[in-house]
Parts: sequence; structure tokens; C-alpha cells
Amino acid sequence: MKQNIFKKILVVEGVLLVAFFLLKASLPEVFSSLMAFPFEQIGKILRTLSLSGSAENILALVFYLLLSLIPAVIYLFRFRKKKVEKEDHLLLLLSGVLLLVLYYMINPGKMGMVFGSAAGAPVGKAFLGGSVYSVLIAYGVLKALRIFLGAEKSEVSKYLVWLLGFLNILFVFNVFGLSFGGYLEARKSFLAGNTDPSQNLFLSEVFLLLQHLVRALPYFLSIFLVNHLMVLSDEIRKDRFSEETMQKAHVLTRLSVKVLVGIVLSGMGIHILQLLFMKEILSINASLVIPVMPMIFVLGVLLATQFLSENKRLKEDNDLFI
Repeated sequence: MKQNIFKKILVVEGVLLVAFFLLKASLPEVFSSLMAFPFEQIGKILRTLSLSGSAENILALVFYLLLSLIPAVIYLFRFRKKKVEKEDHLLLLLSGVLLLVLYYMINPGKMGMVFGSAAGAPVGKAFLGGSVYSVLIAYGVLKALRIFLGAEKSEVSKYLVWLLGFLNILFVFNVFGLSFGGYLEARKSFLAGNTDPSQNLFLSEVFLLLQHLVRALPYFLSIFLVNHLMVLSDEIRKDRFSEETMQKAHVLTRLSVKVLVGIVLSGMGIHILQLLFMKEILSINASLVIPVMPMIFVLGVLLATQFLSENKRLKEDNDLFI
């Protein structure tokens, strides 16, 4: 059941990310950057409401304060329940940051005083949104660390499943967020720099797409690897030495090897293809990108499954000895 929920979350995440970057391409004045979402849009709504009249201005102020103080209210609620931990103090900091960030989002004209000009507004909005996310990430990591360290042995596997689910969210973000958004930006820049109607850009655009597909491939393959790992974790929780567990571990081992081979060969392949067609294409990517995070994850999964198989073999040997 949990895996079905995670899969639905991943599908929704992917669709929303693609929709955002398509909206960004068509409405850049509303969707300037992913980091600024949703604070930029909230700021525009509250600004429009504020400029509609005196009563609406008061209503916009109320909404501004309510939204900004939500983390502080959560802190007070936990304080009354005597459940405040050290990391919960970041909730107060988050409210302060939200007050500042939403103020600038509602009044984008004031960003010029900080970032130099109106041209710097997209960068400024991304920086402001990133400030909020930095506090949220710090709070989430510290809270998760406390939960993991204080978890009972029986709860560790449950939290491991949630951790794997979060890891998949990050992989989907890389595929449909960073990679897809990066491709749209690169294609926009490429077309803007090659406006000669006599040029045939088809092959160059194909290679531009292939370059970004190769960059996204390690994260895309890792999504399927995590799904299989979640299935294996369920079997381990039932019986880590059962034949079903060993069978799924062997499947995951073979899949890990194939994923690692695919990552390495795809990176090599795109460079060889560019070498063969370098005279015909205008979108050569000379940088060598090594997907360290997916490769470490795949190697970690491979080592874990091998370790599980070795434990099974040692148990069988001990049973025979006894």
C-alpha cells in the first residue's frame, strides 16, 4: 500500500514539475524560477488584492501575517504540549524569514534597492525563496535525525521505507525539474543564438535533447532501483533469510549492475556520438558530467545486496555445523 502511495506521489510530482517549467516558458513574469515558487505567486496575489482598495489592503495584510506566522503557531502549539525540541526553534526563524521574503515578493519594486536593478529581480526572487527552503531543509533533516536516532529496532525498517521514498522524490526532482528545466533553458538559448534561416538546426536540437536525457538517465534509472529496494525491504522485514528475500536480492543485484553499466555507457556514448557528428552539430557539450550521487547510491545498493547474500550463506553454514 505504501509503495502505491509513493508511486502516486512521484507521478504527481513529475507532472507538477513539467507543468511548472512549461508555465515558466510561457509566463516568465509569473513563474520566474522554481526556487521562488510558491512565494512569488503568493506575493503577486496579495499585491493584487492590496491594490484593489482599502478594505482589500487590510485583508491582504491579514493574509500576509497569517501565512508568515504559521510556523510560529506550530511552535507555540508544540510548546504548550511540552514537545519542543532544539530543532523546533527553527520554526521561529522560519516565520521571521517568511515575513521578510513575502514582504519583498509583495513589493518587488524594493528588490531593486537590494539587487541593483529590475533585471536582477528573478535572481532576487530565487535567492529569497531559497532562503525559506534552506530553513525548511535544515529543520527537516534535524527532525528526521532525531527520529532515526530515537527509533526502536522494530521501527527502523518503517523509517527506512520513508527515507527511500524521499530519496525517490529527489530523483524525480532531478529528472523532471532540474534536467527538464535545464533542457528548456538550453534550447531557448540555443535558438536565440542561431537565427540564420539557412541553417538546419534539426540534428543540433536532437543532440541537445540527447545530452540532457543522458544527464537525467542516472536519476531516472535510480527511481526504479529504489522501488525494487522498497520491495526488498518489505521482504527483509518479514524474514531476511527467506528464499523470497534472497530471490529479490539477486534481482536487485542484477538490476544494480545493469543500471551502473547503463550510466557509464550512456555517458561515454554521447561523447562518441558528438565526436562522430561534430562537423554537423552546433550544440556540442564539452563538459564531462559524472553523476556521483546516483553512482554512489547504485554501488551502495549493490554492496548491500551482496552483504545480504553473504549473511544468508554464513547462516546456512552455521546451521549445517550445528
